[in-house]
Amino acid sequence: MRVSNCKTHLRTMVIALFALLSGAMPGWLPAAEVEGLYEAEIQVAGQGKAEQGEAIRAALAEVVMKVTGRRGVAALPALAPMFKCAGQIAQQYRYRPLPEEMARTIPVAPSAVQPPGKPLAAKGQVLWASFDPATVNQALRQAGLPVWGRVRPAALIVLAMEEQGQRTVLLADSRPELQSILENRARRRGLPVLLPRDAETEGGVRFADVWNNARDVLLKAAAREQTEAVLAGRLSLGSGTWRVRWTLYQGGGEAVNWESAASVPQDVLEAGIDGATDVLAKRFAQVLSDTAATSVLMTVTNITTLDDYARTMNYLQSLAGVAEAGVVRVKGGSVTFRVLTRSSDTGLAQTIALGSVLSVAGSDPAASELKYILLP
Repeated sequence: MRVSNCKTHLRTMVIALFALLSGAMPGWLPAAEVEGLYEAEIQVAGQGKAEQGEAIRAALAEVVMKVTGRRGVAALPALAPMFKCAGQIAQQYRYRPLPEEMARTIPVAPSAVQPPGKPLAAKGQVLWASFDPATVNQALRQAGLPVWGRVRPAALIVLAMEEQGQRTVLLADSRPELQSILENRARRRGLPVLLPRDAETEGGVRFADVWNNARDVLLKAAAREQTEAVLAGRLSLGSGTWRVRWTLYQGGGEAVNWESAASVPQDVLEAGIDGATDVLAKRFAQVLSDTAATSVLMTVTNITTLDDYARTMNYLQSLAGVAEAGVVRVKGGSVTFRVLTRSSDTGLAQTIALGSVLSVAGSDPAASELKYILLP
């Protein structure tokens, strides 16, 4: 019996050591894991001390918007102390020239704002800054604001366009100027998005499907592309005005609808990304405790190799609110973890459901234990 226990303990330690050595391998990250949440770029007019401080605060405001999933939170009085020391929590910053084609997509520091309709000239510069995640998260928790982790629902964007009698669907290889608007705004909001690859192949989303808001077809397209949500837009151009009717489907919830209209496509397309992100953030961003941590037992089966263990551990440690994850026991092809989370076990389960790493296998209420299967 002692020999068996020693072998189990040794196996656990070897696996854990391998996981630590392999933890940085990017191929094991889930498809909907968002990078760069704690960094941002800001257009600046110069590199003086005043301009630099202003730009770093503006970059922090962008980060707060991404991490909480909410617009306008940077102006809350509860976050004023953090913004006063923005320069101290900036881990890195650097400047680069502003490419002309990016002048409308990178936010502008207040002192660099130009008259309406005239973006900062291409000879301007961009300040990139990254911030300490722990400090930002702590300030948000203390202010009672949600922290939306890196694992987020990905959205398939299906946009049907009616322009000058032409009816098309925006695809991954068409209309790069429109794709750029959607992708840049999604990056600023921290929302993983992708476009359909082909509307003509079997199972492809066609113009009529989107225009008629064919829910079942759209949800099947999202499932085929392995996204958790689908953002459908019906765009029309008339009398110089771009109009889009948006519908967001996610999970089994009801569809959410809104409309946007503007004289330029950038405004209506960004309104689509903003609307979708606002809805999903309300559903999935969690207000985490700044003091207490909940201990949750979780058994994961189908772990048969060192790679399986490393992928599972990396995934658990990447989840929002998870303060610590460790092994309790190893038995056959299953590993039981003890996870310390600043959210609840329900919140933890909701976050796990977003990824493509673990699938729920049931629970044992009497033992307060979550059960999952490691997906291939």
